[in-house]
Amino acid sequence: MKLQIIITILIFGVMTASAQQNRGSSCEEMSGILDSVLNNADKDDVLVVVGRLGTMDKNPALNARRLSNIKMYLTQFHKDTVFAKKPENLVLATGEAIEGQGTIDLYFKGKLFVTFTTYPNGDLYVGECAVDLEIYSSRCEMDSQKVFYPCREN
Repeated sequence: MKLQIIITILIFGVMTASAQQNRGSSCEEMSGILDSVLNNADKDDVLVVVGRLGTMDKNPALNARRLSNIKMYLTQFHKDTVFAKKPENLVLATGEAIEGQGTIDLYFKGKLFVTFTTYPNGDLYVGECAVDLEIYSSRCEMDSQKVFYPCREN
């Protein structure tokens, strides 16, 4: 009986760790953190964004797409921002690929502010996170989302 309980606990632990490992940062989480950066940015603050593909990512264009979505959120989705007025204060960089899921690191005010985990082979979703499906069949029908990937392709 004890062995069965131990095996059950081990299996549950492995399943929980696996589920957490494949969890990407949510649209709400990322948009909220980016809003926090915008609300706390002064005209001379620099934001460095480093995107890293993960070994689970199969599309090499994903890093550029994810970085583009961050840039569009900070400069187009919210048009009257420090980064829209001073685009040189937003630095986008590509880092080396990492094991597992891809990441996006934000360095703000000279320190690592946050690391977003991306969904394997997925775009980075920001902006309008909740879509009223009675009005729109997809988020890409919303004008505000058309600056972001994957909607930019449509």
